[in-house]
Amino acid sequence: MVFKSYRFKLVVRLLVMLALAFAAMACIFWFGFIFTTFIVLAALVFSIIEFFSFSDKTNRELKQFLLSIKYHDFSTQYNTSLDLSNKELRETYNIITSEFNRLKLEKEYNHIFLQSIVEQVPIGIISIVADGSIVLFNRAAKYSTGIEHLANMQQLQKVNDVLFKATQAAKTSGSQIVTFLKESEEHTLSITLEEIPVGNTVHSLYLLQNIKNELDKQEIESWQKLIRVITHEIMNSITPIASLSATLYDSLQKQPIDAETLADITAGMNAIKNRSESLTEFVDSYRQMARVPKPEAKHFDIGDTVKRITGLYEKQAKEKGIALSCSIDTADLDVFADERQVEQVLTNMVNNAMDAIGSNGKISLTAVQDEKNVTLSIADNGSGIDIEYLDKIFIPFFTTKQHGSGIGLTLSRQLLYNNRASVSVKSEMGKGTVFIIKFWR
Repeated sequence: MVFKSYRFKLVVRLLVMLALAFAAMACIFWFGFIFTTFIVLAALVFSIIEFFSFSDKTNRELKQFLLSIKYHDFSTQYNTSLDLSNKELRETYNIITSEFNRLKLEKEYNHIFLQSIVEQVPIGIISIVADGSIVLFNRAAKYSTGIEHLANMQQLQKVNDVLFKATQAAKTSGSQIVTFLKESEEHTLSITLEEIPVGNTVHSLYLLQNIKNELDKQEIESWQKLIRVITHEIMNSITPIASLSATLYDSLQKQPIDAETLADITAGMNAIKNRSESLTEFVDSYRQMARVPKPEAKHFDIGDTVKRITGLYEKQAKEKGIALSCSIDTADLDVFADERQVEQVLTNMVNNAMDAIGSNGKISLTAVQDEKNVTLSIADNGSGIDIEYLDKIFIPFFTTKQHGSGIGLTLSRQLLYNNRASVSVKSEMGKGTVFIIKFWR
């Protein structure tokens, strides 16, 4: 509507100038009115000047309007009462300016609101751009690091070199756990890195969470579980040994010792020997877990490892009527770990799956890759694990097998942790079990 009004005004002015031009020509060539011709030409000159003034004024206002948008200045209001020639256009400018101003205020309110939320969240947030400049450093980050102000990540290196190295290591792994002293008190932080593209800029977002209390709680619970297991195992061995020793002592007090008593003593000594050997094996198992060798990490394709393990058990599975299969997501599943230790873990997992099925079942090994992790899954359709045992299967010496040692899964989890990987389990009674291994990057 405004454009049509503006175009109409332009057309009218052009038509007036054309009419005056024809009138001037008619006065000179047809009628010979010299004096009238000068009057018409004067009117023509005036209309031309007015036309350029009208166009220039409109262009200046349009330029001013566009510059106000460019520099986000929406305070200008155009007067619509002084000059009626551009009233509709100015009214439109004012409507657009008011709308931009409303959107600007709404954006500022949202920004203030989000800033308030970021300041109140209990997780520390540090956002940096490519040159290392820090654009966000919230209250929780200040408390977690003990640093009140930080403008650049290079300043962090001078203030807390341990924390700085952890943030740099998170660039390759995606997450890190770091422990440092703050005001003579030990603090443990979990550092997670997320990269967020915003327009042409990539923001590196570090999330800092103080996990010391959670770790202390987990450590206490782990110690309590471990003590219960050790106490149970030792008492199972010591109680019969003490009882048998007392019985044998009483038997040796009898004189003379007859053949029946001697046979009882021999049987009792054998029982003591067996229980002592069992206790020794128990202690050796703990020693084995405490002496896990450090991984000799290198890059290798874990898809090839999965295929190799599948081929290794193929004959044994076929003899038991078990369908063993593997599925590899891509041709290249590179991980950085100790290949022999990973093979040891996979071997243990497949053995457990075959024991869980017995015969006539299915076991599938899969390897997939996403943006952050390489994930292995070992799934079986066995009887599953009771929900009350799920949180206990990684505890040392806990086992549901009649002849199991209870250290296989514990050792596997320790080996995986040393190789920058984690293991979790999903199971449902009557439907099977899935062990999931994730290699961190």
